[in-house]
Amino acid sequence: MNETLEAQQAHLMLRLLLEDPRADVDELDWDFARRLATRDRVLIRLAERIETGDTPLPPTFAAAVARARAAAAATLEIVQRLDAACASCGAEYVVLKLAHQLPDTGSDVDLLVSGSAADIDRAVLEHVPAITGRRQPVGRITRQLRYVTARHGVVVDVHHGRVGPLGEDRKFAALLLRQRRRVEIGTGSIWAPSPEDQLLVQAMQVANRRSLRLGDLAWTIGVARDGRLAWARVLSTAKALGLTSRLSCYLDYVSQVHRLVFGHPLLPADVRGRLELGRWGQITFREGAFRFPAGLAMRRVWLDEMPGRVGIGDLGGAGRMLLLPVAAAAQRLRSLGRRSRPVEGAGA
Repeated sequence: MNETLEAQQAHLMLRLLLEDPRADVDELDWDFARRLATRDRVLIRLAERIETGDTPLPPTFAAAVARARAAAAATLEIVQRLDAACASCGAEYVVLKLAHQLPDTGSDVDLLVSGSAADIDRAVLEHVPAITGRRQPVGRITRQLRYVTARHGVVVDVHHGRVGPLGEDRKFAALLLRQRRRVEIGTGSIWAPSPEDQLLVQAMQVANRRSLRLGDLAWTIGVARDGRLAWARVLSTAKALGLTSRLSCYLDYVSQVHRLVFGHPLLPADVRGRLELGRWGQITFREGAFRFPAGLAMRRVWLDEMPGRVGIGDLGGAGRMLLLPVAAAAQRLRSLGRRSRPVEGAGA
């Protein structure tokens, strides 16, 4: 399948995820959709959208959905154990990137916690069947510890009072904990970011990525459309935390995809006027993903944020930002070593 047909299929999948009545499931390449939806963590959601109609799932696709649901159940079990672990030691926490993905989940959980690192890590090991935690190469900088659960192989990254690719943001971490909300998952509930803060969590990661997943695109477009977001709060928080460039970069790419797929602007005019759009390059679907010029994005975010952090006296955050180009290069080298092949269609 050539890249033009791949892009058309990816656009169709986004329309299906957002319940566009013009989306025709009969045009779906099931093999391509299964591969891309599995990798981009939208397989269960896509299946649910298709199952609301009269189209049955092909056996191979249905089997993949069943595996995804089993994996999601395992992840939710681990998350509920983490909830109990934090309650046992009186720690506040937020699961950073889960609630907006449901009913899909990834194979990793990002847990932001307050309180004593030793107490929390001890409680995690007591409540969650895990292989002994270990720090990643950058873990001493980010104050992050990684666990791999023995039973399901779920990766748990515990962030101690910092967020961001290099743990550069303590203020945002404190805000996430202060403005958290309780969210129902399965048979239990967890603490998750508010929709406004979740958008900023998504935007924060853009300087350390090379592409956007379908799940992130679908969630962001969905909340931007349905009136759930308090835009004034999003914009004021981003300005106060020095995240306006990352928010602008992320929303520029999402808006480009939305205009390409749906043919009209995503953001209200007053919001567009307060963002720095049009300076981040183009995002296109190629090589099996929605890819953007990561080097340009990282460089401009870095140049925009560094003076602000120094100006407000956030020397710790500024020091970590100095390492962002190095971390991005290391991430690039790792991804080249394990880079997945472009998603192939049935006719490839």
